[in-house]
Amino acid sequence: MRTWRLERIRRLRAADGWPAPVALQQHTYLRPRAGLDSASILDGEQLDYLRAHDDLPPVAYSPIRKGVRDSAAKRAGHWAMENYEGPDAQARLAAVAQVAAEIGVTADQVVLAWLLRQSPTMIPLVGPRTLEQYETAHAALDAVLSGEQMVRLDAAGA
Repeated sequence: MRTWRLERIRRLRAADGWPAPVALQQHTYLRPRAGLDSASILDGEQLDYLRAHDDLPPVAYSPIRKGVRDSAAKRAGHWAMENYEGPDAQARLAAVAQVAAEIGVTADQVVLAWLLRQSPTMIPLVGPRTLEQYETAHAALDAVLSGEQMVRLDAAGA
């Protein structure tokens, strides 16, 4: 959702006495390839808006992207990657893989840890289908990213 639409919803809601939105659900970390609409990705403007309206937490929709970050074989031809293929995604995937190797966790755990260190803090909507997926996601709570690693992850592909 674009920021101007979110603000309009909030104003209409307040004027008509409707319940307030409880969260903003967006995709995160990987950005759509050039030429595709990126309204579903949090950008700087939207993050500034959410910092000013701390009653509306961002929810990271599908943050593990079906595990495609952990394996080039899973990414190859996978429908979940169609909108993200290109140099920007490759740079961001490489940064995640490098940080994962440095701290000894999976790429998905790096992204989940990155989400939890954002400002405002993002709520990862993980939705595991198996106990193994849950345990992998849960282990991300223990992943520690340095300030330098956060900068590299943020800057990748920019």
